[in-house]
Amino acid sequence: MTEPLVSDFHDIELPAIRSVPGMTSESECRYLFWLASSQLTGAGALVEVGSWLGRSTLHLAAGLRRAGRGGELHCFDGFTWAPSDPGKSDLPLKPGDNFQSYFEAHVADYSDLISIHRTRIKKLAWSGRPVEVLFLDAPKKLPEITRCIEAFGPSLIPGRSIIAIQDYLYFPAYALAACMHALRGCLELIHVVLDGSTVAFRVVAPIDFSKNKPDDWNPNRWTPEQIDTAWHQILAPLPAKARERLEPGRALHLYNCGAKAAAIEAMSALPMTPFQRDKIAGLSRSHTYLSFPELFAAAGFPGTPKQNLQAKAKRVRDGLRNLLRAD
Repeated sequence: MTEPLVSDFHDIELPAIRSVPGMTSESECRYLFWLASSQLTGAGALVEVGSWLGRSTLHLAAGLRRAGRGGELHCFDGFTWAPSDPGKSDLPLKPGDNFQSYFEAHVADYSDLISIHRTRIKKLAWSGRPVEVLFLDAPKKLPEITRCIEAFGPSLIPGRSIIAIQDYLYFPAYALAACMHALRGCLELIHVVLDGSTVAFRVVAPIDFSKNKPDDWNPNRWTPEQIDTAWHQILAPLPAKARERLEPGRALHLYNCGAKAAAIEAMSALPMTPFQRDKIAGLSRSHTYLSFPELFAAAGFPGTPKQNLQAKAKRVRDGLRNLLRAD
């Protein structure tokens, strides 16, 4: 296995690109431009799942234009304003609104290169034509990741195609790393973007869920021993700056599999770098706290009485929901 390219892509000079809101870091923007401008051969389509307001789309499209090979960028998004979106943009939208017109206005300079697909991930469908680069931004949880791999996996070209995943290094989205680990026989880590959460894999063997879904695909069914082995292998090839972003995901994974004592031990054993402390502190003030109160307490952020009451209420609701599903 070759060593992955690890960089913040600081030497990549961008053309003039419109500034729009988004969670994509400057390093990731440079990476996406580089990816589209220098790594495509024309063997397949360029696909983005999760375009939001177009920040990442603009850099992919600009790279595609710079390459000058023609081709098309296929953008998939629900284009429905989420309850958390007002905190990320000052657009005059309310939850549930269709914001596709704003996206179209933002990417208008590249409209000749972009094909827009408004769809929810669970209804995601693809024509079957080859895909050379698949950029995944929207999927964060198992059902979404599964649907993306089901839809696009058969169209990925072994030895050629690249899957780039934003938020792979964002530890609350640990299911991304766990699922890619389940496909380790089909993938090879090739890019790690510093000062961001994106990594990329080369497809080295066919991926076709319709014929053979991995038995260990669901990471919430793994044993603590499987989780420990997997996370050792997931973290080992990452540089320290990337590893610290993802490392707390092991504790969350253990917790969600019912191994709470092991999860608390894993969280307590973190080196607690400045980045980890700042990130965990920030998340302790968000809705994420409600799912992992004991882990935040183990990290030194026990939460407020109101948060702990909300966390208890959430556990009761989740328990009742599971009972209803069982019936």
